[in-house]
Amino acid sequence: MERLDAYGWRSALFIPQDVATVAFHGPSFDFSDPDAAFDATVEMLERDYSLSPPGSFWESMGDATLGQLVDGLLSLR
Repeated sequence: MERLDAYGWRSALFIPQDVATVAFHGPSFDFSDPDAAFDATVEMLERDYSLSPPGSFWESMGDATLGQLVDGLLSLR
């Protein structure tokens, strides 16, 4: 596993202002296939949280921060 600071990341934690794609596809998670990582995340949301965001939700979150993504998911409940 590569260290986050090797990528200029200042902390091992993600904060709401961080770009969501970094949190989900960052080096510490070792997702070599972004499509598979996305599919796994969508499956987890459906299974564990009964959330099934439509495709338009994900399209609108393309450049979202982690905080915006979480707020968006919470608004679907």
